[in-house]
Order: sequence, then C-alpha cells, then structure tokens
Amino acid sequence: MGGESVPGERLTRRLVLNAGLLTAAGIILPNCNRSDKVYLPTPESHEFGHFSSAQGAILSDIADIMIPKTETVGAAETKVVLLLDQLMLSWAGEATKREVDAFIESLSQYVLATFQTDYLNLPKQDRQALLAEIDAASFSDEPDRMPVKSYRRIKWLIFHMHYTSEAANPDFVLIPGQYAGDLSEAEYLALVAENRY
Repeated sequence: MGGESVPGERLTRRLVLNAGLLTAAGIILPNCNRSDKVYLPTPESHEFGHFSSAQGAILSDIADIMIPKTETVGAAETKVVLLLDQLMLSWAGEATKREVDAFIESLSQYVLATFQTDYLNLPKQDRQALLAEIDAASFSDEPDRMPVKSYRRIKWLIFHMHYTSEAANPDFVLIPGQYAGDLSEAEYLALVAENRY
C-alpha cells in the first residue's frame, strides 16, 4: 500500500460503532469516552495481524480497483485494508471473520478455475474486468449467478470504511446534531422548529 503508515491511525468512533451495528459481533472499545476519536493502531511495517500477506495483497488490490486515487484520495491512501485487518482483530466476531476469509477463498478458487492462475498473477486490466463481472453478477436478480461468496458485504465494508474515514471525508457526521440532555417540552419544540427543513 502506498504512503507511510502512521502509528495510531485515527478511526472515528462513529465508524466503529456504525460498522458494529451491522453484525452480531460484539464491540470492545477501551477508553471509549467523550472524545471524538478512537485510536486504532496500524502497523508501521504494513504487516497484517489477521490477514496473511497474500490475503492482504488481494484485498488491497480489490480496494484499489474499487476506489482508485483520482482527484480525491483512494483506498490505498485511506488504508482501508489495514484498518479492516485491525477491525478483524478488535471488532469482528467469528462469523464476520469467517465471512471475510470465505470471500477471499471463494474469489481465489473462482479465479483459479476460470483462468488457471492466481488472482494476483492476472494483468491489471483482467483483474478490473473480473471485478466488474463479479460485481454485476452479485447485484443481479439471479442469485445463482453470484460467482463469489460475500462480495456485496466486502464491497460495502470497503466503501463504508473509505468514505467514513477522515482522509476521504473530513466532514462526515453519522448522526447530525448534538446531545441536549433532558429537555422540557418547550425546549424540544424550539429545537424542532429551529431545525425544520
């Protein structure tokens, strides 16, 4: 992945909490106080903790194809796969880990059966065309066409983590507004009137 890794990469608490709502996995956030940020360390060496180096390379390539760098940052710049790796260690339950690992295995088997080679051995244009084909099949109305397990889930995780990252979207707010505590009816109605569209 390009760029230097920064120890203590910032990941918004909103991202972790929002992602946690979508699985049955429990979430453990020590030091989860009133701070706006939770520090999720990313290794300086770019080594993975949950994923093998081959799995990490495959996911990094997929993320870069899905969200390439243009005039805005891409998945490599937001370190999506390193953050996903850390979430696999600290956030994901066993079912989520199995689902992500099954995606990589399913993709690898599909590529080997189709092209008689490993995913990373394919030329980039072939990898791009392959992902476009898998994407179309996965989002079609014919579930039996889905060639790779859990593609839609992985795509959602990659896009969600990228677009809720500080680098890609510094102004992201999961739930607009502020906590006002115990309000009287008059105070509540005044806030509703003030924020009505």
